[in-house]
Amino acid sequence: MARGDEGSPRVPFPGESPETMDDLRQECSTLRQRVSGLEAENAELAAQVREWRRWYAQSYRPQMEFLDLEVARLCSLAPPMSKTLGAARASGAASGSGSGGSWRAPSAVAPPGLRRCTSEAGGRAGTRMLRRPVAGGAELPPLAGGGAGR
Repeated sequence: MARGDEGSPRVPFPGESPETMDDLRQECSTLRQRVSGLEAENAELAAQVREWRRWYAQSYRPQMEFLDLEVARLCSLAPPMSKTLGAARASGAASGSGSGGSWRAPSAVAPPGLRRCTSEAGGRAGTRMLRRPVAGGAELPPLAGGGAGR
């Protein structure tokens, strides 16, 4: 049997119908908008990666190198392990730092995207808000940690 003999209307080939062309134009427009959005997101992510790499090279790596050197220095100052570990502890032999040539630790910087924001009033539960003294001369409450000697 031939297709024309079925009595059903002929389905146009894609692209022949004006409705199909309009659908294709709309889909193309939607895809272009999506591509432009993805390109903008890609540029933003590339900038974040550059910022993280800069932070890693300028802050994190020097911190880790400093800590490695400090741990190695402190380990070299420790007495060698002996079978009578308790005797070494009881002797109370404490060695001083003796690091006249130790270099200063690099400043610690939070990674990009993890920087602290200013908190809103009444932020954490369990913290008290300190208020200004009233004209009557009221004092601030003492610090919670018992930091009188600081």
